Amino acid sequence: MAGSIVTTAFQVVGPMPAASMVGPNARVRGALGAVATVADLVALPDGGTGTWTPVVGRVTVSGVGIVTRSAIGTATHPGTSPTPMNVSAGDPRLEGQ
Repeated sequence: MAGSIVTTAFQVVGPMPAASMVGPNARVRGALGAVATVADLVALPDGGTGTWTPVVGRVTVSGVGIVTRSAIGTATHPGTSPTPMNVSAGDPRLEGQ
């Protein structure tokens, strides 16, 4: 499944909006920021972190899959069980499959 591509942390929810994303991609950018890849680490405001499960295989950045609207992941929070992490929105000007 395809969808708009994630470029900023506020497009990620797990279950609260992400505070930041750190990853290896600094070269491929959209209007809002660098294209997110499954190698990105998501930081949550409660001190938790999130990781992505590869979903998109047709579009890559430096050989690593990108994160689109259909992406899924796991958010780990201090002192609680892991929760699902998903994308609330992507950059409407960028699409991937």
